[in-house]
Amino acid sequence: LELTKSVRRRLAKGDLRGPPRFLTAGPSLDGDPPLGSNPVVVRTAAEGRAAVEQLVSNGADLVKVYENLSRDAYFAIMDEGRRRGIPVDGHVPFRVTPQEAADAGQRTAEHPEALAAGCSTAAEAERKRFASVLADYGSLPDGEKFLTMFRHIRELYDSRDPAACGAAIEAYRRNGVAITADLVAYHHVVYAEQVLSDSARMRLVPQEIRRNWENWLDSEVTREFQSILRPIVPLELENVRLLNEAGVLLLAATDVGVPLQVPGISLHVELGRLVEAGLSPLEALQTATLNPARVLEMGDSLGPIEPGKLADLVLLDANPLEDIRNTQKIRAVVADGRLYRRADLDQLLAGVKKLNQY
Repeated sequence: LELTKSVRRRLAKGDLRGPPRFLTAGPSLDGDPPLGSNPVVVRTAAEGRAAVEQLVSNGADLVKVYENLSRDAYFAIMDEGRRRGIPVDGHVPFRVTPQEAADAGQRTAEHPEALAAGCSTAAEAERKRFASVLADYGSLPDGEKFLTMFRHIRELYDSRDPAACGAAIEAYRRNGVAITADLVAYHHVVYAEQVLSDSARMRLVPQEIRRNWENWLDSEVTREFQSILRPIVPLELENVRLLNEAGVLLLAATDVGVPLQVPGISLHVELGRLVEAGLSPLEALQTATLNPARVLEMGDSLGPIEPGKLADLVLLDANPLEDIRNTQKIRAVVADGRLYRRADLDQLLAGVKKLNQY
């Protein structure tokens, strides 16, 4: 959050080019053992309330909850967030059902796994199994620690019955919960070789990161990771299709901290994946424009292209409503009122590619 404050100050002074709106959750809140990166560990209801108070006092815009929170801690966080007027987003902790999270007021639920437990015919048994694994988490090898949560997710998908999804979907719809789709993260891990062989994309990635990705891919743990995720990838599309058909609000996402996600390009891929999941091109575009503005309650300045809104625009050479891939045929960008013509964009890209040679 201190870094966030610094970035905000630089944006306001014009020392840093970037969006005029910069929102952050700060660290996520997770249980013990934590399953996310750099979390605040919250074990009790009292610790959950204190963590929310600390996030609010340090300027967080939202609270992010994660996978291994206890029920007591989770519901205390939800209550404290409501009391302090700060929204709660994130994963649905595995001890909490999708219906309970929706009824408790969680604003967004990230990834199609937000529905996985609601579609599983063995969800309760899997919660017990996963809890027993986490009880012995400290003794697991590092590779198994990494894979533990994904094995849990795979178990939920392996027991998936589309007919069982209805109650969770209706709870999300009824409570206005937005589901952050993120259909690229697992897809890119499973099809990592294709991503790495895309020279145009890889030129935008620093060599050190490319080498890290290649080394990461050349490991037994990663091969097992790909094997776990492979059957999940098409089922993610099915879950998003069901959510969209039911009228649940969807948001685009890229989870850019996951290996093989390239900032910018991954969002275009996400829009294409959403169309694969049955959204119309217009609906896919709205997951990255109008819908986030509504969820963030910033519709007075963001979302539609109208007089009086902030001037953040992408101008295209072809109609994305005819083919969503046309979002990549970019003629110009207006970012916070500043015009970047195609020549300006090419110059920026050339600079990035040159830097990434070293």
